[in-house]
Amino acid sequence: MFNKIFTIFFPFLIRTVLIKKIGIEYAGLNSLFSSILQVLNLTELGFASAVVYSMYKPIAEDDKDTICALLNFYKRVYFIIGLVILALGTAVMPFLPHLIKGNVPQDINIYVLYSIYLVNTSLSYLLFGYKNSLLNAHQRRDVISNILTITQGLMNICQLFILVTIKNYYLYVLMMPIFTVLNNVMVGIETKRMFPEYSCKGKLDISVKKDIRKKVAGLMISK
Repeated sequence: MFNKIFTIFFPFLIRTVLIKKIGIEYAGLNSLFSSILQVLNLTELGFASAVVYSMYKPIAEDDKDTICALLNFYKRVYFIIGLVILALGTAVMPFLPHLIKGNVPQDINIYVLYSIYLVNTSLSYLLFGYKNSLLNAHQRRDVISNILTITQGLMNICQLFILVTIKNYYLYVLMMPIFTVLNNVMVGIETKRMFPEYSCKGKLDISVKKDIRKKVAGLMISK
């Protein structure tokens, strides 16, 4: 319940305060950059779902070696996805002025602002993003939800404070990568505490990799 309040009500409240305090143009930039990065997130192509599904059987059979190998594989692929998003996002930069209709606030450099959004998205993959798979596969999304409630709530409170007092949009946006790092670190610590027997090591059998590729192919079409 608290998670839904923080993820649905607070963004609405913050957007309202953002428009009232510093202007609707800033909200427009927020929506534009979020939309661009949402498209870039398609790079993931449903890989996370495929890996989590592949974990069910080894978890049921207590096959720790296979789970560790899956984690190791997942970590490497997620790192590559993070770098690809960073590269594609950087390639989009020269086209940003053509995606904006109307005037940009004079105190805003769209390239600096967009870079903060891009780094935030990349960090969600580069920093412990793969550890969510263990919690998902063990049906412990409640842990992810609780951590997200804490980090999202703190971020929203900080953003509201910045909008009401300082009214600095750069500082407002910087809260996103800061709390993305905090969220991922907390997930990493909690995962290590709950599942100390798992670590990123070993190699997957070719048959397992083929099965993951088959699942990703189907999910890719869906995406």
